[in-house]
Amino acid sequence: MKIKKEVILVIALVILFFSLNVENAKADIFMGTCEGYVKWLNGSLVTGANVTVTVQGCTTPPANCQRSALTDSGGYYVIANLNLPPYGNVSGTAVKGSAYGTNTAQADAYQAAFMNITLCESPSQATLVPVADSHYPNITFWFNWTSGSSPYSTFDQWFWLSSWQTATSPQSKTNLAFANYTWGARTCLSSLPSCCSQPAYDSFLVYNNKPCRPILQDQPDTTNNTVTLNWSYNTTAPCPDADNDSVYFNFQIDGNITTNATPPKTITGLGGGAHLWGAQVCDPWECSNWVFDSFNIYNTACPTPNLTIQDNTCLNQATLRWTSASIDPDGDPCFDEFRFGSIIQSPATSPQNVIMTNTSVYEWAVRSCDNKGACSPWNQSEFIYCTCGGNVTEGGKGGKGYECVSRILPSGYEIVVSKPKEIHPGSKFDLEINLKYFEDISDLKVEAETPPGIMVESLTYGPVQANQEINFKLKTEISNSIKEDKYFIFIKGYDGDKIITNKPVELNIVMPPVTQLIGIEVPLMPCCTILGIVLLIIAIIILVWLLRKIYKEYIKNKGPGKMISHIKKEL
Repeated sequence: MKIKKEVILVIALVILFFSLNVENAKADIFMGTCEGYVKWLNGSLVTGANVTVTVQGCTTPPANCQRSALTDSGGYYVIANLNLPPYGNVSGTAVKGSAYGTNTAQADAYQAAFMNITLCESPSQATLVPVADSHYPNITFWFNWTSGSSPYSTFDQWFWLSSWQTATSPQSKTNLAFANYTWGARTCLSSLPSCCSQPAYDSFLVYNNKPCRPILQDQPDTTNNTVTLNWSYNTTAPCPDADNDSVYFNFQIDGNITTNATPPKTITGLGGGAHLWGAQVCDPWECSNWVFDSFNIYNTACPTPNLTIQDNTCLNQATLRWTSASIDPDGDPCFDEFRFGSIIQSPATSPQNVIMTNTSVYEWAVRSCDNKGACSPWNQSEFIYCTCGGNVTEGGKGGKGYECVSRILPSGYEIVVSKPKEIHPGSKFDLEINLKYFEDISDLKVEAETPPGIMVESLTYGPVQANQEINFKLKTEISNSIKEDKYFIFIKGYDGDKIITNKPVELNIVMPPVTQLIGIEVPLMPCCTILGIVLLIIAIIILVWLLRKIYKEYIKNKGPGKMISHIKKEL
């Protein structure tokens, strides 16, 4: 019994051994094949060409994804044991000496592919004329070459900016950027465009050396608001420019850049605190890096002058006064600058006499500056001059500004504004304007100056002739949140930028009736109509009472005869 067990064990091991070897053998056997012929361009067969077939998309096992074989005396090859699935794709390469060729094919349902390959006898390599390096990008660069030779018809391809294109020698380019460039050429067969000579390449450089950075003269901290900043070229070889290009400076202070600047640069009116300035050198194409320097100004500006308010006036002359300090907190002397309209007088002293010509709002301002350029802010004020010949008074409640009492408009214009008698919050209505004018208006514009809560649309009318009368409307809207009160708005007419009308209009804002607030409208009726309605209501009440009485008697007497006699009795 023991011997039988040992025999059985040996037999089991033998069976396992053969099973493993069968599996390994199966793992190395694949059914894919590829066959075909290798030919020269003239159609003759090629003997002894080395053919390599690769299964597309195959990675394992590598030995069965790519296999090679030699063509026989008839130019035929066959490669088996490929891991090629049904309808899979293959690519092939054939090489003999310096000739080579490629092709692709697809297998059929039986994992067999047929692929012929034509060998390429490529032309000889093209010969290039090298392009020299250049510092000047705006010249014309020429690219010359001699084509490679071949017994067959050929054409050339030119390589530029990483791509090949069909071209003939020479080619040219202008205005190249500063960079390294590679170009090339090759010759290809007309009958087999993929069969090309080995590419020939050449490289050249279009270059520029940035100018050297300038040298700044240090500006120390100061109490003066005017500084003179100076700088110069670096003249240490090969500076200022290694290419001997023409150069110039750019200058900046506190971020404000001046191109083609010339040192030194005097800067006035600088405020107190830190300031950053710098310069750079530029040639016609590039600039050096900026070089910066910083400094502080320790200077306190003069105190702001105090203005004496000028009242609105109907006189065409006014005397404007103010007071100011003679020295600033640093002990520097101060002087004043006076501005009336757009004209500045410096230095100026108080008082200043001014003359007005047209009805308008006149602005004036004064500031103080020390002898080092530090100035206070402008202190500004304004007043109204009216050519009315009367008094000037402040506008009514809700309005703003000032108006002439005796006459509102300049001579030659009359304006009438019509408005609703009662205006409620949330109202929308039109202001009806009647304007009479006796002088030409080149560009009539009308707008309203309003307090918060009242909106009036502006109007652009355009040119009008003298001695005319026009009527128009301004759409007006009252805010729902406005309070009940009297408000003033000012209807202003302009001829271009010149004001020609300034009409105050009072709007009386009142709350609507309670019935309107709750959405009920009660029409107003004459007193006789109301009395008739009251009598009609009384008659209806009596009729209803009588009908109820009749109905009760009918139920009580159970018969119309008795009911009628009872009614007669009652009546």
